[in-house]
Amino acid sequence: MKLALISPDKSTEFGFYDNLTSLAESAAKSLGHDLEVLTASDLDEQGRVEQLLFEGRQRLESAEKPRYIILPNYLGLAERLAPEAVAAGVELFVVAEAASMGVEGIFGQLVPNDEEAGEKLARGLFRRARERLGGVPLKIAVL
Repeated sequence: MKLALISPDKSTEFGFYDNLTSLAESAAKSLGHDLEVLTASDLDEQGRVEQLLFEGRQRLESAEKPRYIILPNYLGLAERLAPEAVAAGVELFVVAEAASMGVEGIFGQLVPNDEEAGEKLARGLFRRARERLGGVPLKIAVL
């Protein structure tokens, strides 16, 4: 099965899109699928969106189009590409940034829960601090 990953930037300050790309490549390889990664990292935000729309449209029009495209809804990218994906018979899966699930062509999305992630991070940090301090009470200031 042929898949495409549209990523606004391959290397960011926090490495999010690098990690997303690595995860997608690893998953595709382990499942025996072909994955094409499309990026546009050398442009400003709007230039990236336009370049990624262009790249996505080219894939939708190709004879060997992907069955699925995985992408963040970066500045509305998924919602703008969805009508053309529907017309081409390609489904979109949105990661990291919410899209309007009522948009035809978007069959699913994975959106992190920032509140839950923050709580898990804080609990993990407190646990490690307690381990390192050997049971000494922690003093915490909240701003």
